[in-house]
Amino acid sequence: MKIEYGEREMNMLLGRYDEKVYDLLILTLNPHVGAAFEEDMLNPSLDFDAYTDLETGEFVRSGGHLEWVAPRQENRRDYGYEFQKCGIYHIRCRKGVVSDTDPEYGVETMFLLTEVIEDGASDPQLERLREKYMKPVYLESEKAGRFTLNRDRSVYTGNIKLLGNDCTVCLETDRDGGRTAKKAVQKLELLLDKIEDIDTKMREYAAGELLGKINEKIAKGKNEITEKEFIRRIILTEINVTPGGDLDMIYSDDGISGGRTMIVYTNINGKADGADLIG
Repeated sequence: MKIEYGEREMNMLLGRYDEKVYDLLILTLNPHVGAAFEEDMLNPSLDFDAYTDLETGEFVRSGGHLEWVAPRQENRRDYGYEFQKCGIYHIRCRKGVVSDTDPEYGVETMFLLTEVIEDGASDPQLERLREKYMKPVYLESEKAGRFTLNRDRSVYTGNIKLLGNDCTVCLETDRDGGRTAKKAVQKLELLLDKIEDIDTKMREYAAGELLGKINEKIAKGKNEITEKEFIRRIILTEINVTPGGDLDMIYSDDGISGGRTMIVYTNINGKADGADLIG
């Protein structure tokens, strides 16, 4: 894929990039493409994780930021080119230059895409980095067992037996894109010591917040659910834990609200801060 830049597009990008075209092999471990809107044009961009300069052979582990221009079209679902997770691409691009008038741009880790020569390209150093990234990363808790890192979401996930039911637990990493979740594990282990008490409080809180909506909008006066039945029937199926101790406690409805999901927002001290009915 070759990107044609007309005079208008070049004026938009004027001063940000060197005129020289570089041949690079780039590694996109977990590409998240965003796009700015410029009237009838899209200005997509993504961060890549490492690259090899094919002219010099230099390997740069720090990666960079890549942008390009695509026509803005109604109902468009892509950005002109779709970079895949863990892909190695041979691209041609222009490199950012220092700008006296706009220091936000002009960093040499910024690149302007001009052409995608090949996807599925090969490079030993990039392949080693990709292989390392793709290896499973585990976290062990004496109280809760083993969790596996989900890099896309920056969380560790695992399944535990809780209050007689299977429950999925998600632990946010200590920082976005990180590989540790020590703080969230500590909060989870504190939670497990008092889970019955907090679960009871959250069921009662959810009943107070959601039962009226369920009976009004779903039951519509027929076979209304009592508070006692609501508290008894909903099932804790998932807990999301942040490093700061905030919790999303997620319950299935056992059919009382038409298969909807209930979320109670709370913390390890049992202080609820809202509830939602999803679906």
